[in-house]
Amino acid sequence: MPDAYLYPLTVAGVGITLQTPHPLPVTKRFEPFLAPAPVPGCLVEYREVPDLSPPRGEPLYRSQSYALYPDDTGGFARWYFDGMDGFVYFLRVTEDRTAGRVLAEYLPGKRELVSAMGNCFSFSGWESILLRQGRMILHAACVDTPLGGLLFSGPSGVGKSTQAGLWQQYAGARLINGDRPVLHKAQNGWRAWGSPYAGSSHCFVNESCPVRAVVLLRQAPRCSLQRLNGAGAFRGVFAGTTVNQWDKECVLLDCRQTEQLVADVPVYLLCCTPDKAAVELLWAELEREADA
Repeated sequence: MPDAYLYPLTVAGVGITLQTPHPLPVTKRFEPFLAPAPVPGCLVEYREVPDLSPPRGEPLYRSQSYALYPDDTGGFARWYFDGMDGFVYFLRVTEDRTAGRVLAEYLPGKRELVSAMGNCFSFSGWESILLRQGRMILHAACVDTPLGGLLFSGPSGVGKSTQAGLWQQYAGARLINGDRPVLHKAQNGWRAWGSPYAGSSHCFVNESCPVRAVVLLRQAPRCSLQRLNGAGAFRGVFAGTTVNQWDKECVLLDCRQTEQLVADVPVYLLCCTPDKAAVELLWAELEREADA
C-alpha cells in the first residue's frame, strides 16, 4: 500500500490537493473537480497521530463544531470537537499560509470522520483558501442565460432555486450551481464557477460563465425591480458571502472583493412572484441596460 494517497481537486481554477494515509471514496459531487495532477494552490495533509494534547487556555472563538486557539507560530489552530462526548477534541487543523499548506492531525478513534472526501474537503477551510486566491463564495443560485450569468441571492427560503428554475423554463438558461457558486474576477471580467456544494439542485459542474448581474431576492405579491448602488449593493451581496468572521485577513479580502464586484457588476433588488412575470421584468431591464 502507498504511504499516502493524493486527490488533486480544482475549484474555480484553484488547486486543493488532499493527501491522506488511506484511500477516499470519490463521490458524485467531487468527480467533476478531480484533476489528473495537482494544480497550484494548497496541499491539505491528513495525519493520524496517537495523541493530541488538549489546547491550553480559553478559545478565541467557538462554533458548533470547532474552537479556535492560538498556535505556536503566532497563527491559529482549529480544534474540532464532538459535542456528543462533552467537547472532546479529535482533530486539529493548522495552516502555513506562506507555503500554501494545511496540516490536519486526527486521533485514530475518529478515523471514520476523515474517511469521506466531503469531510476532508470541509475541514481544510476551503473558503479561506479560495479567498486568498482571489475567489469568493456567494450563497446563490447561478444560471447561465443568453444575457449572461445571473446570481440569485438572498436568505434561505426566499426563492433562489425557484427563480433559477423559472429562467431555465422560460429563458433557456442552464444551471451552473444551486447553492454555493464561486466568483472570480478574470482578465475579461467576473466569472461564476460551479462548486462541490450545490444544495438540493445536485448540480455539480466544474464550469464557469460570465457574470451579468447579481439579483437579491425578496418575496412580494407583485414584481418590482430596483438597481442598487453603493452601500446598499455592498451590504446585500456581502451578507451572502462565506467568510470566517474571526479571520480578519479573510474578512478584509472578502470586503475588498465584494466592493470590486458591486463596482463592476449590476446589483438588483427583485421583489418577485414565483412565476414568469419575474423573468420578463428582469429580462426587459437587462436588455434595456445593454442597449443604453
